[in-house]
Amino acid sequence: MHEGPLAIGSDTIASVRIRGGGSAANTAAWLAAAGCPVLFTGVAGDDEPGEARVAELHAAGVTTSVRRAPGAPTGTVVVLTSDAERTMFTDRGANRLLAPADVDRALNTPGVYHLHLSAYVLFDPDCAPAGRYALAEARRRGLTTSLDAASAAPLERLGAGAFLAAIPRPGILFANLDEARVLATPPPSPATPRTTPSPSTTPSPATPRATPSPSTAVPRTTPAPRTTLVPEAAAAPEAAAGPEGTAGREAAAGREGTAEREGTAEREGTAEETRRLARALLQYADAAVVKSGADGATWTDGNEDVHARGVAVPEVIDPTGAGDAFAAGFLAAWLTGQGPAAALRRGNELGARAVTQLGGRPEPERP
Repeated sequence: MHEGPLAIGSDTIASVRIRGGGSAANTAAWLAAAGCPVLFTGVAGDDEPGEARVAELHAAGVTTSVRRAPGAPTGTVVVLTSDAERTMFTDRGANRLLAPADVDRALNTPGVYHLHLSAYVLFDPDCAPAGRYALAEARRRGLTTSLDAASAAPLERLGAGAFLAAIPRPGILFANLDEARVLATPPPSPATPRTTPSPSTTPSPATPRATPSPSTAVPRTTPAPRTTLVPEAAAAPEAAAGPEGTAGREAAAGREGTAEREGTAEREGTAEETRRLARALLQYADAAVVKSGADGATWTDGNEDVHARGVAVPEVIDPTGAGDAFAAGFLAAWLTGQGPAAALRRGNELGARAVTQLGGRPEPERP
C-alpha cells in the first residue's frame, strides 16, 4: 500500500506484504469464514509459493483440489493499492494450466452442489476451455452455478456481449458498476457498405434471422417487476456472523496464488441505475446482481428487483477482494435457502468488512 501518488522514475513510500489471493480463492476463503463448506480447485506451481498458498487456504478452512504443475511458477500479482484504487501487474504462471480434468476432479467430490466461477479463467485462451466446461458440466450434473464478471477492462477488450453469449448461461451473474456498464452497452454496429445491384440482377430477398439458442443474448420479456428496497443493515461489518450448519459444499473453480479481483474500483451509482443494469444483464444469466460500492447492490430475476443499501464503514483501508467477499456473503445466504434481500444484506456485510482490512482474504475477527 503506497502513500500518495506514485513517483514514476523515483521512490514512493509503501508498506509491502505477501498475501494469498485470486478471485475464486478469495471467495472460497470468505465462504469458509461465513460457515459454508467450500472446495477450491485450481493449479499452482510445484514451488514454495504454491505450497504456501495452498497451506493458507487450508488454514482458512477451505478444502482444496489443487494440481501442482512442475516447471510452472505459481501465479503472482504485484498490487499497488491506495485507499480507494489498485493497480496490478500480473504473472499468471500456472494459473493458465487449468484443464477440464481439474474441473472433473472437483465436481466428482461428494456433496458438491454449486459451482462459482471467476471470469478471469475465461479471459485467458489457454484456460478458457476449462472455464466454459466447468459451467456446462456443472449444469449438466444438476448443480446451480454463478459467474463473477471479474474485470471491466478485459470484458471491453474481448467484446462483452460476444464474450458472454459464447459461454454457458450461469444461474447468477455478479458484476460491479463498471463491469455492468460494459456488459449493458450494445456493441457498435459495423458499417455496411452500400451496394448497388447491376441492372441485370435482382437483389436477393432478406433472409430471416434464426432464433438464437438459449445460450445467446436473448432478453427475457416479463411483466413490470416488483421492486423491493431493503433497509440498511444495522449490524457493523465487524459483528456480522455467517450462517451455521450449511449442508454440502461449493466448488469455486478458479486460479490459485493471485491477488487479482475486479480490476477497477467500484463507482457509486443510484439504485435506479443498478436496477436498470441488472435487468440488462438478464441477457446473459437467469439472475443478476449489480454492486455499486457504498450505495449497496441490486438483484433481479426479471420478475422482482431487490435493492439493499450498503453498510457504512469507519474507514476504507483496501478495496482488494471486496467483490469476492460480497459474492461469498451472497452465496452463503442464497445457498441455505434465504431470499435475495437477506443474500444482498449478507453480501454487503462481508464486502464492508473486506474494505476495512488489508488484502483480499478475511482476517480473524477480533474478540
